Amino acid sequence: EEKKKALTEKEQVEEDITSTEIEIASLEKEIKNLEQSIKKKDKEIFIAFYCYGKKSKKIAEEMNSTESNINTKLHRIKKKLKKVLEKGGDSYEK
Repeated sequence: EEKKKALTEKEQVEEDITSTEIEIASLEKEIKNLEQSIKKKDKEIFIAFYCYGKKSKKIAEEMNSTESNINTKLHRIKKKLKKVLEKGGDSYEK
């Protein structure tokens, strides 16, 4: 009985690992789709704002643009990324 229970737990762990590997592969594919869906300059704006926490005014100065233009681009990038995520089968919530 103890061996049977241990085997069942082992099988569950193996199943969980396989499921996790499938999810990782799916996420990797989605990330590639996201990267391909936006232009290099837009990607730089997005990363500067969301990863480095730069203010849109500072990004605008660095890119010889206006703050309004950067905010518009950020809005469009988010909209585009949302569409790509939804197309990939995942839902996106604000």
